[in-house]
Amino acid sequence: MRRRLSLPVIASALATALVLLIGLMAGSTAPAGAAGGDALQIRRVDTTDPAASTMQVLYTGNPSDMRDAVLTDNGNDAGSGTPRALSGSARIAVALVFDTSSAMDDSGALVSAKEAARAWINGRTAEEKANQLVGVWTAAAQATQIQSPTADTARILSAIDRVAPPADAGTNEKTALWGSIRLAADAMAGNPRYQANVVVMTSSGDTVGGSRSTANGAVANAGASIFAVQLTGKGNFGSLDAMVGANGGLVLSTDTGTSLGSLVGQVGVTIDQQQFEVPFRPTTELGSVADLQLQVSDQSAKASVVVGSNVVGADSLDPTVTSSAGGVSVLQGPLGLVLLVVVVAIAGIALAYGVIMIFVREDRLATVLQPYDDALASGPSDIDDEEASGLARTAFVQRAVAITEQVAEQRGILSRTEASLERANLPLRAGEGLFFYAALVVVATLLSLVLFNSVILG
Repeated sequence: MRRRLSLPVIASALATALVLLIGLMAGSTAPAGAAGGDALQIRRVDTTDPAASTMQVLYTGNPSDMRDAVLTDNGNDAGSGTPRALSGSARIAVALVFDTSSAMDDSGALVSAKEAARAWINGRTAEEKANQLVGVWTAAAQATQIQSPTADTARILSAIDRVAPPADAGTNEKTALWGSIRLAADAMAGNPRYQANVVVMTSSGDTVGGSRSTANGAVANAGASIFAVQLTGKGNFGSLDAMVGANGGLVLSTDTGTSLGSLVGQVGVTIDQQQFEVPFRPTTELGSVADLQLQVSDQSAKASVVVGSNVVGADSLDPTVTSSAGGVSVLQGPLGLVLLVVVVAIAGIALAYGVIMIFVREDRLATVLQPYDDALASGPSDIDDEEASGLARTAFVQRAVAITEQVAEQRGILSRTEASLERANLPLRAGEGLFFYAALVVVATLLSLVLFNSVILG
C-alpha cells in the first residue's frame, strides 16, 4: 500500500537537505588566514619581552589612518603606542621571481618588469640598500637561481639584466613556477633575521607539474609574504592566488604586458613604505595565548600568539593553525582524512536511500510477502535468472533498485531508460542503471567536497 507524501514530510526532507548543504559548505571553507589583497595584514608579533612587544603590519590604505589604530588582547586594550613606519634599518629580504615564458616576452611584460625592478633597486635609500637582501630567480622549463640574496646593488642589477627567455624555443612555453617559488623561499629561510618577501611576476600558473604544496610549505617555513604580479588572459592563477591568501601579501594584475612594470613598482612601494610597527603591552600572562585584534579605520586583522614568543608569517599567526582541535592525534593526519571520506560516502548513500524511502513507502507485510508473490508468479527459474543477470545482489540494494524503478515509472522515465540501455547493449535493468547513477553522483559530489575543500569543484 502506497501513501502520498504529506506537506510536512516534504518540508522536513527539504530542511534536511538544506542543513546538509550548509554543513558541507561550512566544512569546505579554507582556514582563515591573511587574504590576498587585504589592506591590513599582520606579519610578525614579537612578545619575547612582553613589556616591549611589537607587531609588524602591512597597511595599503592612507598612512595617516595608522595614528588611530586600536589594538586589543582578548578584548582588552593592549595599551598600544603610536604606530610608526618601518624604518630603513629594518632587515628585509626580497626574492624576485621572473616568469620568462614566451607569453611574458612577446607581450613586453618581461622587459617592463625588469625595468621596474631595476628602478626599484636603484631608488632605495642608502640605509635600505645596506639592510636589504635581494635575490633573483627565473621560472622557465626549470627553476633557476640567477643570484642568491645579497646586499650588493651592482650584483643585483647585473642579475636582473641576465634574466631572459630560454634560447631553446621548445622550452619557452613552460613555467616552473612552484619550483622557483620553493627555491626563493628556501633562500629566504636561510636568513631568518630578515623579513621575507617573494615577488612573483608571471603570466600563468605552473605548467611543468611542480608541487604546489611543497612550494607553499617553503613559503610558510620562511614566514614570507607573496606579492603576485600577474599578466592575465593567458593562464589560470587560482592556485597562486590561494597561496597569497594563505601566506599574506598582495595580488596585482593587468591584461597589458607593458603595464606590468607599474605593478612591480607598486610592490616596491608597499614593501619599503607601507609597513608599520605597532608597540604594545599584552594583557595576557606570560606563556598564555593572546588573541590580538588590530583595528585601523574600517579594516581589522587578527592573530594569536603565545606571550613570550616571536611569531612570523600569516600561516603561523593564524589561530586555526597554531591551536590544536584536540582528539586523537593520529586521526588528524592522512588517516583521519581517509576515514572522513569513508564516513561521508556512507552518509551520502544512507541519505539517498532515506530520501527514496520517503517518496515511496510500502506496507511492511507486503514487503515481507513480496518475494513469495514473485516466486508464485514467475517461478524459481525466473528469480534465479533475474538475480544472476543483475548487479543488485544484496537485499538492501535490491530494495533500493525496486524503489528507484517505482519512482522512475511514476515520473515517466523508466521506459526511456530501458530503451537507452538496450541501444547501448548494456546488461542492466533500468532500475539498476538509475540507482547506481544517482548513487555515483551523490558519492562523487560528497567526496569532491571533502577532498578539494571547494563548493564550486564539488
